[in-house]
Amino acid sequence: MDFIQKNKKNIVALTVILLLLTAGLFAWLQKKVIHSDNDIAATVYPLKLSVGDTLYFADNTPFATHKRWSFGDGSMAVSDSGTYRYSKPGYYQVSLLINGQYSRIMNVQVLEKPEETDLSDSLVSVNAPHVGMQFENIVFRSKALNATAYRWKFGESGNIDSKDPLAIYAYQQPGDYTVLLYTNTTEYPVLHKITILPAFKTVNDSISLDNTYEKIDNDFKTHLQLIANGSSFNANYNYLLATYLCQNEKAIIKVNGSKVNDFNSYCLGLQFDKGITIFNVKCGFDDNQKCVKKVEIQQGK
Repeated sequence: MDFIQKNKKNIVALTVILLLLTAGLFAWLQKKVIHSDNDIAATVYPLKLSVGDTLYFADNTPFATHKRWSFGDGSMAVSDSGTYRYSKPGYYQVSLLINGQYSRIMNVQVLEKPEETDLSDSLVSVNAPHVGMQFENIVFRSKALNATAYRWKFGESGNIDSKDPLAIYAYQQPGDYTVLLYTNTTEYPVLHKITILPAFKTVNDSISLDNTYEKIDNDFKTHLQLIANGSSFNANYNYLLATYLCQNEKAIIKVNGSKVNDFNSYCLGLQFDKGITIFNVKCGFDDNQKCVKKVEIQQGK
């Protein structure tokens, strides 16, 4: 029995020794695994780029303990991955050295930086007036260098009103409108603001254009005469300023064909010039027929 027990102990000891030897041999064999350059798992992209563009590099080699990237222009990096930019055009060899003994070379072509295109030439714009008259044929021109498709919405019908680069439209109702121009080169429509003034009624409507201007002249004359007569200066002055002059106190006042003042100076003097009678007033409008910019006055004592 002692012999058997002794043999069992020897067998256990031998088994332990064999296990230790096996583990050591496995570890030794692991250290002695032979790798080659083909085992490097590195990538560089893009392989063709321009000066200033970003070059991406990365390595996932499992057995790598030390890495050194060389970009062919004297610059190096030791990281697993990153980015790089070349400052000069040419052909470059990007090399990666793993553990001081395995290497891989990747060829990169760097081109001259392309000239930047002046995108302002590609901008789409609308060439059209900002003020028009009711029933007037208004011309809208698109300024679009590369556009081939057009859609105009003039803001009155709610529909697409034209598909031509040059469109003509007559508004039926006065008001403020936003014109939208869609093209195949713009992400969003180009906007153009336009104000449509009411058309003067024809003789058939019992009011003529001359009558309209005559009413304005007479109304202007009435309030100037009230100032001359000593009535409320501020009330009459501000009425004329807001109603006809678009708040322009420097509008030109020409008196009796020769003397000239601005509106403010004329009215201030008028209130102290006793006995003045305003015989006639003629208002002159700006190009948009919206604001009075000049008033010719005939007056005397």
